[in-house]
Amino acid sequence: MASWELKGKPALLILDMQYDIVGEGGKCEPMGLPQACKESGVVPKIQTLLQSFRDKKLPVVFVVAEYNPLIPIPIYGAFNDFMRTGNPCATGTKGTEIIDEIAPVWGEPVVRKWNIGIFSNSNLDQVLKYYGAETLIMVGVATNLVVHTGAVQATDLGYSVIVPEDAVTSSDKEAHDYTINKVLPLLALVTTTKEVLSRI
Repeated sequence: MASWELKGKPALLILDMQYDIVGEGGKCEPMGLPQACKESGVVPKIQTLLQSFRDKKLPVVFVVAEYNPLIPIPIYGAFNDFMRTGNPCATGTKGTEIIDEIAPVWGEPVVRKWNIGIFSNSNLDQVLKYYGAETLIMVGVATNLVVHTGAVQATDLGYSVIVPEDAVTSSDKEAHDYTINKVLPLLALVTTTKEVLSRI
């Protein structure tokens, strides 16, 4: 691993780790993310980062997808077809709750967005500015969708981004590997959970 140092106040962003997306029996289970989480072991990695951030009293922000009927779902694209027909992440349902293994504690904000972009139709930027966050540690799902798009949006807004590759996953391994090896390094520091833990 190349030498690097953590610069700027960090915040841990936990992305889309909610029941409808990564929970067994959730509406998005057919997309394969619960199985991908099991196989890649991302939940224990996220738990370790989460505990370290809590111990050091550093900001932790959860971001979840929650259906907004005021925002139309685009006509084209397989992902949009699924979101339109599967009706996941409905307001007030268990599907929008964070999985128990990494559930928020009192005082940790849960930012709601719709649909892919973490800064789209959300107050995430305001929340991060409130905490004085400058560097975002992004973990969760899916590497090639929410994590990738989040990194693009964050860097456009002037945040520095770090992605621990062992704390993100996708149901499409080929897309995950390509995003980790070819796309994210253009925008972010791609490293490991162990490396992040050694520097916070």
